[in-house]
Amino acid sequence: FPSHDNFNDVTSNSGYSGIVNRHSLSGGTGWGLWNQASKFGFWMNASTTQVNSSETIKTGKWYHVAAVRSGSTVTLYVDGIANASVTNSSFTDTSSQPLGIGIANVNSGWNAEYGVNGFISNLHIVKGTALYTSNFTPKRESFVTQSSPYTSLLTCQNGTIRDASPNNFTITRDGNVTPVSYAPYISFDGTNDYVTSPSGIVTGK
Repeated sequence: FPSHDNFNDVTSNSGYSGIVNRHSLSGGTGWGLWNQASKFGFWMNASTTQVNSSETIKTGKWYHVAAVRSGSTVTLYVDGIANASVTNSSFTDTSSQPLGIGIANVNSGWNAEYGVNGFISNLHIVKGTALYTSNFTPKRESFVTQSSPYTSLLTCQNGTIRDASPNNFTITRDGNVTPVSYAPYISFDGTNDYVTSPSGIVTGK
């Protein structure tokens, strides 16, 4: 199961926004990491399993957020601290939809109403191992693929949306997504800004 690992700076924390997600338009399978009602959350299997953070998101603050499945336990880490967990005995991502970053895929497709208003840095997806199994100190420098041979996707870092993983997936930019050349993050303004990667990206089992 993938570990979804990223820094996120929220400039507006009301409502719902999709940080990274992929699921079938007709429901059934998939997963998503989101910001909703001033909390971080992670759902899978068409929301039949979900875990919500107890941490209240503060506007203008950077957070390191990671959703990790180890065995049958899914844990949501916020700033390196295990914040909440839930039991999930099985997970399969058979969705044919692209992966979306900075927006949510809601029934009819990418929905601007659920866009991120803030910054995303070092968005990292790992498949094949649990990257974190206990509390940890988040690194403040850009992640490198050599740190994990299981990296499936690594983007939103070093002022670019390019996939720095060995897969080198093509990533498509929509709206006014802005790479910040002097900083290791990507800016989203919450008005239909998002990026997508191909449906072939491997994230599930």
